[in-house]
Amino acid sequence: MPGLTVPTVPADRVHVWHQYTVQLTADGRICRDELRSRLAACGIDSRPYYPRLVHEYACYRDHPQVVRDDTPEARKAASQVLSLPVHPALTPDDIDWILRCVREAMLTGPAGTHTGRSA
Repeated sequence: MPGLTVPTVPADRVHVWHQYTVQLTADGRICRDELRSRLAACGIDSRPYYPRLVHEYACYRDHPQVVRDDTPEARKAASQVLSLPVHPALTPDDIDWILRCVREAMLTGPAGTHTGRSA
């Protein structure tokens, strides 16, 4: 889907999926914060787990092993990533609902409206 990059797993690896983080890119109709807002309207919690660069946190700001330099790609990525729900209690219907809401938001853009979860 244009504007949305999803995680991939190399063929010779497995993933524990403790987070399922997608990236919203510039060629999409909405930004990360708009998707988060649209998902919240659907009753879906999502979070940018790492919204800032490590040296922007007070606890690391003056740490001698943390390099503070210009990292434009890291800064851009931090503003584009969003973690979607992933946990053992999700049912197949829950996963379908999350997918439908993400798809609707990505296809309709910021002007799109949400009509509520259907049973």
